[in-house]
Amino acid sequence: MKIIKKASNRKVLRRPHSNKLNNAFSPDPKRTDPKKLATGALLTFYRHLREASREEIAGKAHVSISLIGMIENGTRLPTQEVLEKVTQALQLSTYQRLQLHAVAGYSAQLPESPGWEVRADDVITGIPLFLRNMQVESQFQERLDIEEAWIVTRRPLALDEPVLSMLRSKLLNTEATYVYFVDARTGEHDFRTLWDRLDLESETSWLEKCKTRTAAGKPEQLRVVLSPPTLCASTHTISLFNPRSTTKARFGRAAYYGGGTAIGVYPLDRVLYEQLVSALRDVYTDCEKNPGTVFPRDARTWGSFRLLRVSRPQV
Repeated sequence: MKIIKKASNRKVLRRPHSNKLNNAFSPDPKRTDPKKLATGALLTFYRHLREASREEIAGKAHVSISLIGMIENGTRLPTQEVLEKVTQALQLSTYQRLQLHAVAGYSAQLPESPGWEVRADDVITGIPLFLRNMQVESQFQERLDIEEAWIVTRRPLALDEPVLSMLRSKLLNTEATYVYFVDARTGEHDFRTLWDRLDLESETSWLEKCKTRTAAGKPEQLRVVLSPPTLCASTHTISLFNPRSTTKARFGRAAYYGGGTAIGVYPLDRVLYEQLVSALRDVYTDCEKNPGTVFPRDARTWGSFRLLRVSRPQV
């Protein structure tokens, strides 16, 4: 806004030309494509997290610095080949690379589930949800004061690293009890496999601990409840920590899957945590009283549950 002095010493305010003002805030037509904006925003985000310059990424991807600039600014959509080179230069995970390809419109993030992939509009208008790396989460859980954990899953994450090592450490070095509610169709086989991979019986300390717990009338530290398939989602694993404790922190975690693999963990909503504990508490209490037998708690809604009698299922 300009101030003009006149002979009368009165000051007159002159506003900028309205067209110039409007043009200053008009969207750049080159940056209105959601795919360009979303792809550029994500690549910029990942680059900043890695504290890398455009020059570094351009060099590793064998593309020009100006091209990286145009992509990040949302004025150029990279070809699928260039996008793959840049994501590799950024050392993104498989899931992150697939997600970026889907956002750019080149491929479905989850080919087996059409319609579920993240789209460009989701990046622009959605709410970010950050997932904790599985390795970091396993290290976090190993330090937690856990009395009991209920895990609802179609396939135990502990069948693979890094969760396998974390679970083994907790069973050997603490008194924590882990109860797996698994899909009845495949759960018994998965549990046998998990037991073999844990290899607890090769540890003298474990055998001594089992004798002590049995003498004290305590349950096995690792238990499995064969559960209705409708309870165990293929897209999530739900962990409920200290569900019956009155002294320890009570909280939950949800592991999210992409392409059949757990890609990260996020905190479970407190309300949902309490709802799940409430729904499973009576089921598990009755299973504890009747190990090895089928327990039909309102089978029309839930189906049947069965707690295996011993830590290691018999073939």
